Amino acid sequence: MTWILWNTGYIPGFTPIDPFPFGLLTMIVSLEAIFLAIFVLMAQRREASVAELREEITLQVLMRAEEEVTKSLQLVAGLYQRLGHKLAEDAELADMMKPLDADAIEQLLTTQIDRATGSFRAARNAEVAEQPRPSVPETPSGPRT
Repeated sequence: MTWILWNTGYIPGFTPIDPFPFGLLTMIVSLEAIFLAIFVLMAQRREASVAELREEITLQVLMRAEEEVTKSLQLVAGLYQRLGHKLAEDAELADMMKPLDADAIEQLLTTQIDRATGSFRAARNAEVAEQPRPSVPETPSGPRT
């Protein structure tokens, strides 16, 4: 507010240095906005890196827990058989006793994401194709003067 009063001549004894439309003030405010945006983007990038690292650590911990649960299940099944009991023919139990294949899960997720984004793109392209195009008026083919 002081800047505007000073440069419009309302404050006696101060000569205006940035007359209306206040080009210098506009440039200073724009530069401030640019620097603020840069700092915000840098902070977001750092936060994204930290979040990605946390997700990777969480994934490693969960995979380790899955390995431990699978091993425990195998030990229980081994003890069950040693005691003379027969394991049930259960496909789900047999699947649980196998080690987790993280690569196969990753590939399955990648395929599903590609399929989902591909169908989204196809739907979007079809939607764009269905929209009527504006007609361009034809010009006479004679010489222009």
